[in-house]
Amino acid sequence: MRKARNANKNFLTGTATLAIAVIVLVFVFVLQADELSKDKEAIRQRDMYEFIVTDDFGGSDISVYLNDSLIARHSKAGDTIRCSRLADESSLLILDNTSQKVTILPVPIQKGTFYIQKPKSED
Repeated sequence: MRKARNANKNFLTGTATLAIAVIVLVFVFVLQADELSKDKEAIRQRDMYEFIVTDDFGGSDISVYLNDSLIARHSKAGDTIRCSRLADESSLLILDNTSQKVTILPVPIQKGTFYIQKPKSED
C-alpha cells in the first residue's frame, strides 16, 4: 500500500512541475509578442509621410493615389494628407477629377513633409 501512495505523489509532483513550466513559457511568449508589437508601432510611426497639396493645381478637385491605393479623394489646395509608406519604391499619382489628367511623382525614400506640385512641363 505504501508504494501506491508514493507513485501517486510522484505523479502529482511531476504534473504540477510540468504545469508551472507551461505557464512560465506562455508568460515569456506573451512578453515577447508585446515587445514585437511595440517595435511594429515604432516602425509604422517612423515611416509616416505627410503630403501637402500646393496651389499649383489651381483649386481643381484631385484624387491622390500612393501606388495603386487611394489615399485622398476630392482634395483641394492646402489639404494635408498623411499616410505610411507601402513599398521601397513608391509613386504618387495625382488624378485631376475634372480634366482626367494624371501626374506621376516619385516618393522619396526618407520620411517627412512633401509638397505636391505640378511639374513645370505640365500646364
